[in-house]
Amino acid sequence: MTVTLDVLPAGHGDALVVTHGPPSRRRRILIDGGPAPKYEEGLRAYLLTLPEPQRRFDLAIVTHIDADHIDGMLKLLQDDALGLKIREVWFNGWPQISGSAIPAPPRPGDRGPLQGEFLTELLRTRRWNTTFSGGVAGQGLDQSIKLPGGATVSVLCPTEAELGRLRREWDRTVTDAGFAPGDSAAIALRLEASGRYEPPEEAVRSRGGPPVRARPKLGSDRAVANGSSIAVFFEAEGRRLLLAGDAHARVMVEALRKVAERDGTERVKVDVFKLAHHGSAGNVTRDLLDLVECDRYVVSTNGQYFNHPDVEAVELLGRPGEDCPTVYFNYDSDTTRAWTDLDECQRIGIQAVYGRDGHITIEV
Repeated sequence: MTVTLDVLPAGHGDALVVTHGPPSRRRRILIDGGPAPKYEEGLRAYLLTLPEPQRRFDLAIVTHIDADHIDGMLKLLQDDALGLKIREVWFNGWPQISGSAIPAPPRPGDRGPLQGEFLTELLRTRRWNTTFSGGVAGQGLDQSIKLPGGATVSVLCPTEAELGRLRREWDRTVTDAGFAPGDSAAIALRLEASGRYEPPEEAVRSRGGPPVRARPKLGSDRAVANGSSIAVFFEAEGRRLLLAGDAHARVMVEALRKVAERDGTERVKVDVFKLAHHGSAGNVTRDLLDLVECDRYVVSTNGQYFNHPDVEAVELLGRPGEDCPTVYFNYDSDTTRAWTDLDECQRIGIQAVYGRDGHITIEV
């Protein structure tokens, strides 16, 4: 039996599948769906390689509301032709972060929380966060959620504080768009009128090229949506994966210190660490990496729009010498190609492995 992590072609976003269990009964969880333009070649193409009876997930996690994580999930949940079955979905929508009813619909061009409201309506008839009494938050440190097939998932973050910040931004964004959070009838009518969700085209067109930006300082990310990311430990068959969404480094550090204290260790053993925010320097620090004992790291991005990963983040992973870690890139792109140079890898102390056409499968 093996555990595998498939990093799917998701452009500048995330779409991850973890598979475990015996060959006769493989089980899967899904983390995010990537941006909408990559849905067909990414998540949908992967599912079509599976016989229809195997197109099922014990758990699907939508880490947060950013388009490069949520849009593909919106399309997946409307793709009835796949015959897909999902046992449960974890996503922090308006009902979880506010205790109120389903929110109002987005209008063309609006992003972020408004897409979260579309997903809220699509999840209304599904098993959604049934494991939790409220939002999916860091309470998983004290309990491991058991999945079918023997796997467990523990939630590291967000904390309730991050969900509170998301609640305030969500309410402000919806109000500015001319709606009132909680109007489930309005969003149902909008979906019925349009037939299905499509990403706002003007917003897609506005992302026509990478913006000019200064490189972020290590650990500097303070974006509210990223801070609300669901980051988890997945454990099966003696293997542990740390799947970090776009989580903030300082929140991860706090969570990992608690794990290390609970386990009586200085560092937390991890077999594979999917770096937060596509290898952005804003989401990694020396303190974070010092808390993790890990030899394999994953960067999921083609570098489009935001020029991830940052060189500073990859160099921070380096350990020159014989025990240097492996960094997996699902794309060979302008922003990752520097590490095809063996001399450069040796200098900073990493081994680089690349996927093909944006897809890489890692045996854990």
